Formats: sequence, structure tokens, C-alpha cells
Amino acid sequence: MKGLLVFLISFIVLYSVFQSASGLLLTALHISEAFGMTSFIEFGYINYIPFAVSLLSAVLAYVFSSITRMHKAAANVELIPKGG
Repeated sequence: MKGLLVFLISFIVLYSVFQSASGLLLTALHISEAFGMTSFIEFGYINYIPFAVSLLSAVLAYVFSSITRMHKAAANVELIPKGG
């Protein structure tokens, strides 16, 4: 459980940092009014669906890897000969 909590916190922090960095980069490289079209910029709208989907897939990947690790550990225990 502790590993999942550390994973979730690090995922949320890294996700936020990368989203902010990519937003700053895209804003800095944006060329407005390209090809004679005016651009409409909307600030303040936040869509949480991509974050929720990413978080859900990350949690499921963590759970599946934990289950696989437990099955491997159980298989290794069974291979050890019993009673010298």
C-alpha cells in the first residue's frame, strides 16, 4: 500500500510538471494569426478527464505489476525443495 501511495504522489507531481512545461513551451512557440486566421485563446478551462484516464491506467499498471510480482514470488517458493 505504501508503494502505491508513493507511486501515485510521484505520478501526480511528474504529470503536473510535464503538463506545465509543455504548456509553457507551446505558448512560447505559438504563432498567432497564421494564414490570416485570428486565434481565440481561452484561459481558465481545465479538463480533468485526460488526467483521470492517465491516473487510472497508471494505477492499473501498478496493480497488474504487483500481481505479477506476487505470482512470481509464489512460484519461486514452490520450486524450493522441502526438507533438505
